Amino acid sequence: MCSYYTSKGNVPPKHDCKRNWSGSSKAMESSVALDVIKEVEKENAEVLVLILDDYATTMARIRDNISHKVTKWSDLNHTKKH
Repeated sequence: MCSYYTSKGNVPPKHDCKRNWSGSSKAMESSVALDVIKEVEKENAEVLVLILDDYATTMARIRDNISHKVTKWSDLNHTKKH
């Protein structure tokens, strides 16, 4: 609903909006992963291993923003498909 009205140059009517991200879906995954790691580490737990698909964007962002080493393990479902 928001996109439809905005694309027409109008303000969307009041509605129960579910939109909470304005970037690409690729950027959302890495952003959420980094946010979750930071939240976990606020509780004095250290994230050492992540199980992810084989795209490099998320790990690159984590390595750029986390001071300790985080290892990536491949998701078996994605590994079987490729």
